[in-house]
Amino acid sequence: MKTILYENLNELPCVGNGRLGAQLLASINNDHLFLNEESVWSAPYVKRNNPVARENINKIRNLLKDGKDFEANNMAQNSLVGIPRDSSYYVSAGQLNIQYFTKNGEFKNPDCYKRELDLETGIITSTFTANSEGPSTADFSNSESGSSISYTRELMASSPANIIALHVAASTPKSVYFKANFDRPEGMSMNYAVSDDTICFTATNAIPFCGMATVTTSGGKVYTQGATVIVEGADEATIYVDVQSAFRYYTYRKNLTASRSVEMWTIDYALKNICMAAAQNYPEMKSAHIQDFYHFWQKINAELNGDDDFDFNINRYKFISSNKKPATLPKPECGLWCDNSENGTNKRICVSPESTYSIWLNDIKTIPNYKKFYKSLYKHGIKTARDMYKVEGVAIHNYVDVWGDTAPIGWLEDGIAPLGAVEICKSIREYYEANLDIKFLKKNYKFLLNTCRFFAEVLVKKDDKYILTPSVKDGKIVESNSDDLEVIREAIRILFASAVDLNKNVNTNFFNLLREIYNSLGQEYSLSLDVEPTCAIITAMTASKICASCYENGVIKINLFPEMPSGSGKIEGLPLYGNLRFSAEWNDGSIQAAKVTAVANTNFCTEIELTYNGKTYQTKMTGDSLSLMNLLPSTI
Repeated sequence: MKTILYENLNELPCVGNGRLGAQLLASINNDHLFLNEESVWSAPYVKRNNPVARENINKIRNLLKDGKDFEANNMAQNSLVGIPRDSSYYVSAGQLNIQYFTKNGEFKNPDCYKRELDLETGIITSTFTANSEGPSTADFSNSESGSSISYTRELMASSPANIIALHVAASTPKSVYFKANFDRPEGMSMNYAVSDDTICFTATNAIPFCGMATVTTSGGKVYTQGATVIVEGADEATIYVDVQSAFRYYTYRKNLTASRSVEMWTIDYALKNICMAAAQNYPEMKSAHIQDFYHFWQKINAELNGDDDFDFNINRYKFISSNKKPATLPKPECGLWCDNSENGTNKRICVSPESTYSIWLNDIKTIPNYKKFYKSLYKHGIKTARDMYKVEGVAIHNYVDVWGDTAPIGWLEDGIAPLGAVEICKSIREYYEANLDIKFLKKNYKFLLNTCRFFAEVLVKKDDKYILTPSVKDGKIVESNSDDLEVIREAIRILFASAVDLNKNVNTNFFNLLREIYNSLGQEYSLSLDVEPTCAIITAMTASKICASCYENGVIKINLFPEMPSGSGKIEGLPLYGNLRFSAEWNDGSIQAAKVTAVANTNFCTEIELTYNGKTYQTKMTGDSLSLMNLLPSTI
């Protein structure tokens, strides 16, 4: 399944280039592009650390200890949330509305309308036919006269051009007519025509940004009326759309002042970018876009059965569209795309270990640049630990925003657990285990160290065991939550494993304290990290059926076909730890082929431990490819 046909006009196929995204609500007469840009959020940075938290946290602990849960919860509602309670969240960048028509008004007897998304190219194509008043060279349709025009519309979000493009063409010359304008229910500060072929709007009530669209045509006439651009009688036309945010502007990020100069900067930046894109030849731009998108698409391929195949491919498409270059920011739970109807919590970046989405940071190995975001989280996390808990280390709560704000949001059940840093530690460790990049691990080691330092100082000893108090369970403040302790134990495991890899001294007083904490949580200390690989483009069901791996003490442990998929299928290029890739074919419960290959020109792990049907086999890669079939009994 590489193409999705959208028969329901209310369905919203999406395109994205990592930075820009659009959802398409389409019909024969209208297209509505719901626009997003990854750095358009609802508010500038505000210091939200609550200074009374450190004064009242011991009082809350004592109330819980004495069984006064009601009083503890009331005090926590005011003491353990940020000020203000709410943080910024991801918002829509508005919409571009396109109304189509003909020389004489509406389309006559249109039929054969079809809208589909090609997952391999990242292009949404809409086609239909309509009656022509004159001779036509178009394909035949079911129209009464037999003379018709075929219309084609293509929507893409190009990474090489760094814009969104909508191309409109007709099989008969001089048949393309439309008008387009911007709309934004949240409000605009300006909305006007820049020139005869370009329209623009700005919004400054949050992070200032600019939306801009320009039109190029072959033949016909293009002009503006007010803030609307109009095309009449063109052979074909292309609308280029860009959104630029002041979040990218150093002066704004430093001063957080939405001055007129900041607004003009976003306009100038968008105009420059859109002019460069419009100067290209559309077929060449389309070809470059397809080549770029397919480069990422073909890195991993699968042929599965039924829902597994659909889930695999649509998740792969959305992951690539949300996270490939020019993306620079992690995505909220809603991905790159959102509109005004979605819940605000879903439009924040979730770092909760309980989150199904796990911030997307778990996929750092495939994302181009998170350095600035990590630095912001680290910097703000240190301040939150000091200001709210009066301890050293890094404290990051479950939901963060584009600024890396680490203070808790206003809902106890969602916001107050300071466990978000653990998920980032897992991401750092997973990146290392996937790529064996020792320089990366060394550079980020202090994040792991200070995460554990925070827990070492904030945990409380009770009956010879350490607990995180107060904790949250079922939306209420409780004295301790065993799930939280499991998360903290994971952070300690990661730190010890990383320290050993970096030849750090793990016999200091601090590491001895961590051993004591780890052992008090229920298990003896071990360097074992039984963590399954995180790969957003593979659903949990698919990964568990085909192959799972982990890295432990220099060995890649592979669990082959824990659950054999039904029917026949194959997968190629599934990422494993240690710079390895997995490929396999199967048919009716029987493995036809299975091998691992090393990523070219990388340092890869050679020690392999394979588990299949409960039995373990050990081997070593002597080259850059290993057939797993040679290890398994011939009877399979």
